[in-house]
Amino acid sequence: MPSVPRAEQHPPRLDILIPHHANPAGLAMTLNSVAEQSWGRDPGCRLRVIIVDDGSSETDFAEVRTLCDRFLRQSGQALLLERLAENRGRPFVRNLLLDLARAPYLAWLDTGDIWYRDKLAVQFAHLADCVAAGQDPDALWVSCAYHWEQDGRRVARIQAIAGDQFAALLEGEHLRAYLWTMLATRQAFALAGRFDPDLPRLQDLDYGLAFLGAGGRITAPPDPAPLCCYFSSKLGRDARQ
Repeated sequence: MPSVPRAEQHPPRLDILIPHHANPAGLAMTLNSVAEQSWGRDPGCRLRVIIVDDGSSETDFAEVRTLCDRFLRQSGQALLLERLAENRGRPFVRNLLLDLARAPYLAWLDTGDIWYRDKLAVQFAHLADCVAAGQDPDALWVSCAYHWEQDGRRVARIQAIAGDQFAALLEGEHLRAYLWTMLATRQAFALAGRFDPDLPRLQDLDYGLAFLGAGGRITAPPDPAPLCCYFSSKLGRDARQ
């Protein structure tokens, strides 16, 4: 049953899809970075945050509701919060987020990670440039350079989009399909289909490879300045294996 919905006077142009489980402190950082987006300050740039809570405890979920109420007051944008009674795992949640999305554009953001103030503005401008150059927006994912922070050390990484992107994603050195960097039309994400419910690791990579296999291509603004930050822990380090 939906929780903390806000009636939308104007349909959102962008749905931001956020999976959450047992990390309200991380969600607070994430939502604050969305509320501060420069793109959302234009009256015509309507966004909606969609959060699916994956079976968090009653205590954590109470904090989540408080954070969502704060976001609504702070941002003036829309938000939809859904709660699962039990933990179903990240692929299930991501598929549910896709089902809930209605806006013509989608972006992903993982709980505990943040966007910098101009991320959406820069990516929308780059997508407009691609369309003006004759590219099909429904076959593009717009990524960006990003920061990777671990143990207090923040490193900038760029996305090298030239050449064989399928091979580059498999190599994983200079191009990565991290969803928290991506902005695209809903149709462009639909090219990748659904998330594999039986794949607990490397979901971003699998989804990105499906997108490229369906004829899509990843692009990025030419400016190498990072537009978001991923906070890495040592948990799940067996994903490479």
